[in-house]
Parts: sequence; C-alpha cells; structure tokens
Amino acid sequence: LYPTKNLGALGDGGVLLTKDAALAEHARRLRDYGQAERYQHVELGLNSRLDELHAAILRTAMLPRLDGWLRRRREIADRYGDALSATSLEPIVAAAGRSAHHLFPVRTNAAAAAEAIAALAARGVAAGRHYPFLCPDQPAAKGVGTSLDDLPVARDIAAREVSLPIHPYMQDGEVEHVIESCVEAFA
Repeated sequence: LYPTKNLGALGDGGVLLTKDAALAEHARRLRDYGQAERYQHVELGLNSRLDELHAAILRTAMLPRLDGWLRRRREIADRYGDALSATSLEPIVAAAGRSAHHLFPVRTNAAAAAEAIAALAARGVAAGRHYPFLCPDQPAAKGVGTSLDDLPVARDIAAREVSLPIHPYMQDGEVEHVIESCVEAFA
C-alpha cells in the first residue's frame, strides 16, 4: 500500500488475505514484533502495523474508488497499446492473467533507455525506469543462489525498459500528448 501504488496508503502498509488460520496468526505475530501476546515474543518480527487512521482512510475513502482507478488505468493502457503499434516501442505485457497497469513499461529500440527517456523529456513527457538492475547483480545478492545462464532476456529488458506515464488522474489530452510524443520520437 505504498503511496504511489494503485491502492496506496498515506504511508507504507500492506494486506494479507487468507483462509488459513495458522498463516493469519503467524502474519499477526510478524507485524507486531513477533508477539503472541503482549510482551511475549515467540519469534522475530517487525513493527509493520497499519494504524487505525490509515486503515480507516483506506477503507472508506480509497478502496471504494479502486475499481474506477483500475478501469481508468486499463483505458489508458489500451489507448497506449493501440497507438504504439505505429512505433518501435514494444509494450512489455504480462505472460498470463490481467494487469492492473500500475506501470506501463515498453521496450525501446534505443541503445539505452536513457536515450528514449531524453527523447520523451524533450517533448515534455516524464518517462521513468523501473528495475534497471537484475537481482543477481545487486551487491546484497552477490554469492547468493545460482543462475542457469547469463539471463539475456532479462538483461535486455533491464537495459531498454522505459515506463510511460500512467495514473488514473491523467486527462485525455495528457494521454494524447504522450501518444503523439511517442509517435514523433519512435515512428
């Protein structure tokens, strides 16, 4: 429930839905310092409780709007997808299932994503980068686990991924500006 996510809180938060009573109890302990009861710590945990005020805002003000926000993101993603077929930008889509379109990542034919971002910025479009480094290349992951190969597809995506602006408050004119800028820069 990070503030920039599709359903964001005013700070960090999270939700776990389960029918498994044991898993639910385990999650409750983990979010409250590992306590089974007050001052009885039975495992290591965190202070990851969503306070009542934030939970109330989420439930009464934000959650009722989520379907509309997701619908608007889907409309924008559909418009991008249709229009980008006339460009060299290739939408990166989920292999299965439906997307919530938190991001709209595309693969650019530019040698590096930075070139594509600069081309869009010159036209007034703020594009972003997401996950430009692979997990095995992160310092914290050095020497952890194994890879079967050099991950060429993942490395290609990491090098050329650019995320186009997408959020439920985008006006139709703003969406058109992004599309026109993509067509100009990448036709």
